[in-house]
Amino acid sequence: MGNNLVLHRRGVVIALALILALFATSCSSKPIPVTSGVSATPAPNGVPTALQNDMSPWPLLERLGQWNGSTFVPVAANSVRGGQVIALAHGWSPGFADDYNNLQNDSSSLVTFWNTQLIDPQTNQPLATNFFTLASALQAAAPNATIVMYSWIDQSATTNNIFQAEQGERATEINGHRMAAAIEQMLSANFVADGGQLHLIGHSFGANVATTAALSLAIQPKQLTLFDSPENNLARFGGAANDLQYKLTRLPLGRDANEIFVDNYISEVGVSYGDDPGLASVVNTKLAPPKKDNGGQRHQFPILWYAQSAQSPSGQVGYWWSPMAGGNPQTIGASYEQTDPTLPLQLEQTSPPPVANEADLVGYSANELVIVGERASATTNQVSLSGAQTTTASMQFTSTDESLWLTFDAQLQTSANDSLLIFIDGRLRWIQQGTGQTSSTGDFVILYDVAPGTHTFSAVLTNGATTGAAAAATSASLTNLKIVNATDIKRNPETANSRNVIERLIVAVGVILLLMLLTVLLRFGQLLWRRFR
Repeated sequence: MGNNLVLHRRGVVIALALILALFATSCSSKPIPVTSGVSATPAPNGVPTALQNDMSPWPLLERLGQWNGSTFVPVAANSVRGGQVIALAHGWSPGFADDYNNLQNDSSSLVTFWNTQLIDPQTNQPLATNFFTLASALQAAAPNATIVMYSWIDQSATTNNIFQAEQGERATEINGHRMAAAIEQMLSANFVADGGQLHLIGHSFGANVATTAALSLAIQPKQLTLFDSPENNLARFGGAANDLQYKLTRLPLGRDANEIFVDNYISEVGVSYGDDPGLASVVNTKLAPPKKDNGGQRHQFPILWYAQSAQSPSGQVGYWWSPMAGGNPQTIGASYEQTDPTLPLQLEQTSPPPVANEADLVGYSANELVIVGERASATTNQVSLSGAQTTTASMQFTSTDESLWLTFDAQLQTSANDSLLIFIDGRLRWIQQGTGQTSSTGDFVILYDVAPGTHTFSAVLTNGATTGAAAAATSASLTNLKIVNATDIKRNPETANSRNVIERLIVAVGVILLLMLLTVLLRFGQLLWRRFR
């Protein structure tokens, strides 16, 4: 009888192990659902269908709001003629998808991040409260500055599903270009000539939006400030790392007057960029949020810390490091740390100022992109578009595990409401709008967020004028297309794969617990059988 019981127990263990194996192999990499804001508008004809296309029907200037002392209000085109402009970008908005959609369904204009009907359930305050505090502090420190904010909550709002963070991160690239285009529409043509200076500030995924905007703007910003840009392993596991170490090297960073001053504040999921090639000039500050704060509050902490620094000129840290506020970047250390949570503005310098700008240490290789397809010439490496209707050119190319980004030069001959759009695999990555003849060099879309393999490149020219000379004159061309390569590229995993790993771990832990419980019960039964046989 004892041998039979042992055999029976072993059989149960083997059966449960087989069940575990079946569970593990049956967990499939299902795509994470996306919220409606990232795909509510269909892509133009000829562009591949994608789960997330990041199209938007809203005019770019509706995404900007100007601080009026209590909230952000609409801005007009060409309304800012000079002076200091400080532009803010928010990050991911988990848990606000339903609230946003309900408000947007009842509105004929874009519902923005600063809409006071968007209430944070944890604080019972408007979602943008921390940015209201920041804008107020910045305005007090620079009374003549124009403080604006960029809203992309229509594409950053998701459910509370942590794996939907990937959705928000994937929408950062196009929204960076939208932010740049909206700012350019707001500024007058003589903004720089009239002494205008621009400071971009981004929190979380907004750090990626602001960095992309800095790269996209025709006007070089004076400063770029990053608040807890998600870069650590936890963010990467969720498919949500910004990977700004690549984009930042494309900017003319440094401490000199003709360079962009970058300061980076770390509180929860950020990292220092000090060890990355070409980024020695970045000021990295590790903050110490109050110990009672939860993860979300720690992540938001740099917004309020920077506001407090702006309110404290005697502290000479944070905002007062800015060359636009009279700071001298040459004397600022490479890294700082807040060691006491009760003394937020008391920082310990942990690295001295950099001895030189190391941007020239970054080296990439580039190969011409050979494309074959409609309106594409493989010999001239050029894509040309023209016509009175929306015109699309799609072609395929191949990337490798070393493909970092796709670079190109753009030339447009456009009228009002015309746009040139670029998609990769059906997701909108780049936009340019303008009136008249415009050209730009060194534009790019990232490739390190797609898996190596074959991809579809789509260029779309949307024509706002359907008849007459304006329609006939609309044209665009992309030239000098190249794939830029780098080794050891860090990539976000597909969140479906991360979720798959977690599902398997949960199943494994559950089965182990069941096995342990079953072993105890079998052992108990064996003891009872011996006692009463």
